[in-house]
Amino acid sequence: MVPVLGFGWVVSCWPWCAYWKIKERIWGVDTPAPVDGPAFAVEPAHLLKRLAIDEVEARETVFDPLGAAPNLPFGHLHAAWRAFVDGRAEDDELWSFSADWRTVWGNMERRAGYVLVRASEPGEHFLTIWKDLPQEAGCGHSRCTVRIEGDTVIFEDFAGDATRTAPKLRFAFPRNHYELFCKAISEQSAQLSHRR
Repeated sequence: MVPVLGFGWVVSCWPWCAYWKIKERIWGVDTPAPVDGPAFAVEPAHLLKRLAIDEVEARETVFDPLGAAPNLPFGHLHAAWRAFVDGRAEDDELWSFSADWRTVWGNMERRAGYVLVRASEPGEHFLTIWKDLPQEAGCGHSRCTVRIEGDTVIFEDFAGDATRTAPKLRFAFPRNHYELFCKAISEQSAQLSHRR
């Protein structure tokens, strides 16, 4: 029974396979368009603390009791760390950094690690943390988010009455108004909790 079904499948499907192969040869293979956007770079505002190589290696040494990772600075990434450190110039400074970064797709990420600083300008970096950050809720609805761009706060997908059929609105206003509003809410909730 299985050979009959297999033969029937091959007989019925081979024209599709031939069509796809001919289409590839005539029109080529569709390749996704590259996504252009700014590449991550450490900025002077992201710098945290100047460190010596010995300090970094002491705080980043891996101690794996099961022995799956070598007991070296950065564990399995020790060779990459050594290449990073060995590639520095004599006058380069080693700094730790932390940066919240908005991707091309609009997601927020936290990137942290170490960077070589030459003539007060951050250069090549070694990442130790790269994680997605949740977007801040805006109106209490799960689809409403808050983005802060410079001195502007933007509420996006503001759902109003929080129903799926409500039109989604967008509000933008100065950041200092948003911070004052959040402060007032915190103070009022503190007063209410003290009354109870």
